[in-house]
Amino acid sequence: MGFNYGAHCYSRVAKTLKLAAISCIGTGAVGFLFLSEDPEQVIRIFNHDSPELLEITLNGMGIFIFSLLAQGTVMPGSVYFQAINRVRTSLFIQLGKVFIFLFPLLWILPPFLGLEGVWLATPAAEFLMLLIVLGLLWREFGILRNGKNCK
Repeated sequence: MGFNYGAHCYSRVAKTLKLAAISCIGTGAVGFLFLSEDPEQVIRIFNHDSPELLEITLNGMGIFIFSLLAQGTVMPGSVYFQAINRVRTSLFIQLGKVFIFLFPLLWILPPFLGLEGVWLATPAAEFLMLLIVLGLLWREFGILRNGKNCK
């Protein structure tokens, strides 16, 4: 993407970005479906002998796996901005997800929701950053669509 962006081959950049997003969204959806289908089997890989931990983790995983759906757009968005040398935007996406959304949510949600607030913080942070990334990418696609193109 970086090479084509520098060469003003914006249609190639847009095509590659769309392909990356579709691939990541698809992978996240497959992961979501896989973990939704039989989460107990996955948890048993790491937990062999604690039924209490299994119960807590099953509940948490049911909430946490929704973050996989948002990561399919957030991650390629961050990679895209890094590839076109907009490192600050890329860094904002990655660090902002943690410091602007995740840490405050981990502080705010548990007093109201208990342990479920801890599990909910990550998907909530991902979806909040998803809204920002979608706005940034919407603007970028406008630039790519209206910019000159190579032959």
